[in-house]
Amino acid sequence: MTSQSGTEGEETTEEYRDAWVTMNMLTEKGQLSWSGRESNRVFLNLGGAQFADISGLTGADFIQDGRACARLDWDEDGRQDLVLRSRNAPRLRLMLNRWPRPGNWMQFDLAGTQCNRDAVGAQVFAETADRRLRGSVRAGEGFMAVSSKRVHLGLGSDEAARVSVRWPGGVVEEFGTLASNRRWRLVQGSGKAEPVTLQSASALAVSRPEPAQPATGSVTRVPLAQSLPMAPLPFPAWDAPQRTVADLAGKPILLSFWSSTCGACLEEFDMLQKRKTALLRTGVQIVPMLVEPELSQARAREILAAYGFDKLAGTLDARTMELLAPIFQETLLDSEDMPLPCSMLLDRNGQLRVIYLGPLRFRELSQDLQAVETLPLDALQEQRLCGGSILIARLRNFDRLSRRYAELELPAAAEFYRSKHEFMQRLMGR
Repeated sequence: MTSQSGTEGEETTEEYRDAWVTMNMLTEKGQLSWSGRESNRVFLNLGGAQFADISGLTGADFIQDGRACARLDWDEDGRQDLVLRSRNAPRLRLMLNRWPRPGNWMQFDLAGTQCNRDAVGAQVFAETADRRLRGSVRAGEGFMAVSSKRVHLGLGSDEAARVSVRWPGGVVEEFGTLASNRRWRLVQGSGKAEPVTLQSASALAVSRPEPAQPATGSVTRVPLAQSLPMAPLPFPAWDAPQRTVADLAGKPILLSFWSSTCGACLEEFDMLQKRKTALLRTGVQIVPMLVEPELSQARAREILAAYGFDKLAGTLDARTMELLAPIFQETLLDSEDMPLPCSMLLDRNGQLRVIYLGPLRFRELSQDLQAVETLPLDALQEQRLCGGSILIARLRNFDRLSRRYAELELPAAAEFYRSKHEFMQRLMGR
């Protein structure tokens, strides 16, 4: 959908506003962007104005929505490494330089005393017998990234160079002839270069902190700013193979996806069993759906019977999982991932209201159950589910859902969402 903006002072049209909303939704999905699916390019300077495209040789030619490239010597081996910044994941990539014959080099840490402390704007000159090199201290170069303020100069085969600095303000200071393959600290006004001890890569590895561990029992609660009516999708029960979501309407529904190898799933059932009396007062139907088809029904029944949740249970086979994927895509921005445990809370009208990615917290579930009982049908915004915040509702793409279920050869669901799409079109006067 595209549209042209009006002239200055002219009010934008509805088509123009719709085009902006559409493009923003496409970028949020992580699939499309203003400048996505373009491979990074790396060019080798052959001297003068000649360059060679060596993107494939470097391994940096990722097809992403790239934003910036920052230089630094991460492992302090005298070779410049790269950090690639992208809009979509992985947003950061560290690429270590492993070139076997890097040549000689010099690095400089500058400290200003009469100018700014970091000496931003200073220029370092290194002169050898046949060339003069220059490096600058910069505070930023690139979008959402910045290279190291440490100045790095490649000397090739030269083993020493005469070094001088032009400090911000124009004063030039000489630091004499310095040896290559060293890092030097240059303090304004001292006239003397101080050698800096490099930290070896092995020392960096030893000092690396342990990766952060996720908090036990972490959960992502996803309240829907706009509810999603659930089509009569099949959710076969062991005792009712033809059961659909519509057969469970009339009471709140907690669809709980689990497997016997998921310890957090079993802990969640234990928590729900201990609070069963309080849950019964809400009228909620707990519907465990096994996502482990290789586990026998008899064994699964035995596990759930210990918690008292085997009556409405069933198995989520490959076909049912395929039919559930469009619901995850519509509510979780095209994500088809399902961490375990995972739960969906539907109100008595069969509308999806909250998704829980991770173990349930009883207090949150209890509060949500109280809220969904009093929510208006098809509410676009509901502050009670969203912590008092007013969220911008994302209009449901019922047309896409209809077409998707037609492709999956589920005509009842396709017709259900087609009628919803037509109703919304009439409501919006289209």
